[in-house]
Amino acid sequence: MKPYVNKIVIFLNSLSLIFLSIKNVSAQENILSWNENTTYTSGQKVVYQDKIYEAKWWTRGNPPSKCDTGDAWKPILKENELLEWDSNCTYVANNIVTFNSENYRAKWWTRGNSPLNGNPWQKIQNIESKDKVENYKNIIPNQNSKVPQKNQINKSAVGRLKININGDFLPENISLTLKLNNLSYKVFHNQEISNLPIKNYNQISVDSFIEQGVTYIAEVEEKSIFISEKSTTQINIKIKKEVALFGSLNVNVTGEQLPHGKSLILNLGKGLTKMVSSGTQDFIQIPVGKYSNIFLMSIVDNGYVYAAVPELNELEVKENKVTNMNLKVTKVKHEGVIPDSQLCSAGRKKYSGLDLPRTDWVATDISPNAEGKLDFTYLAAAPHATKYFEFYITKDSYNPSLPLKWSDLEDKPFCVINSVKLENKRYKMSCPYPKGKPGKKVIYNIWQRSDSPEAFYACIDVNLK
Repeated sequence: MKPYVNKIVIFLNSLSLIFLSIKNVSAQENILSWNENTTYTSGQKVVYQDKIYEAKWWTRGNPPSKCDTGDAWKPILKENELLEWDSNCTYVANNIVTFNSENYRAKWWTRGNSPLNGNPWQKIQNIESKDKVENYKNIIPNQNSKVPQKNQINKSAVGRLKININGDFLPENISLTLKLNNLSYKVFHNQEISNLPIKNYNQISVDSFIEQGVTYIAEVEEKSIFISEKSTTQINIKIKKEVALFGSLNVNVTGEQLPHGKSLILNLGKGLTKMVSSGTQDFIQIPVGKYSNIFLMSIVDNGYVYAAVPELNELEVKENKVTNMNLKVTKVKHEGVIPDSQLCSAGRKKYSGLDLPRTDWVATDISPNAEGKLDFTYLAAAPHATKYFEFYITKDSYNPSLPLKWSDLEDKPFCVINSVKLENKRYKMSCPYPKGKPGKKVIYNIWQRSDSPEAFYACIDVNLK
């Protein structure tokens, strides 16, 4: 019998994100074959291609990989068992594989090089105990491979690339996106890129862009380059500046009236933004071209969220022509969207079980970190432009045997995060630890998008130490 303690079940849908602690349960371990239509959570095991794998966290539709990608699955190996070398995997220094019944250790970063080739591999007889623990943590699949970090590779196996940008001057603080085969870098003039794997790069390009009505055309002079060991290769990028042709944009804003003195930011992409207010306004000197993925940044005023969605998210501006755009403003307040007693289900009937009042929801024990703060990590299965994350906590008078209401929450959030970066498909936030609130509580989280009135809601059962 294997116990599962303090598991968190995550429900994702277009309107809500709900975290719920559930009771301790136990079940007889039963390892079934991996199924692409089955949802797996941390600790569950599957059989895939005659190997056993264990889920590290919530996953669905992602098959286990022989590479032990560090994504959702890890292989369960028998004592002294090693994974077989696979040409589709990327290996770094000290990874150990088996090939033709022999064991090999990688000397440095390598991919697609058979252990029989010798150079990146060293045949070994004995495997130290520490290798059994550390061996596979850095093996990544070929299709998602990244350049190894400096401390993961042998310096003799890499080279450097110097960027020379000439021609017309770039605007201040503007970088170029340089693509080398499947790698991508933000580069400036005279910049050096270190730790490039030794190889031939024959797919080289750099993106052109529009800034302040001017088109900057960037061209790479070299068709291919070879990064050689312990040396610096140079690449030359020529910039040509062209004055863009212009058209006009007519924006008609309807729906809810924006607060006095407030405007929405219209983002057309290509570095072009405009401030729009209620009514109709004309913008001239819009560079000719096609614009896609258009969105508006919402604003918050007096507890209400004002957001607008363009009628079309693509438009084309033509020379000396007027292009029309219609925007409709909506005004929402969280209390008006999510009724009392339905906070945890986000008002969704099919999740109404999450709103059941009871005293036996299992609460996760949490304590402040070394800095006296509380850390939150969100898996961003579907990243969004973020206006804010707000974290509320229930009042001391809250009775868990009664449905949760807005009035059960403290009047102000104990933490507000207005800007958070997406790192490794996750949002990581650090909040002040709620003081003077020991014991079982419910933390209620609101994640408000900035490009839409849509918001996500989370109930988290905790036991504050």
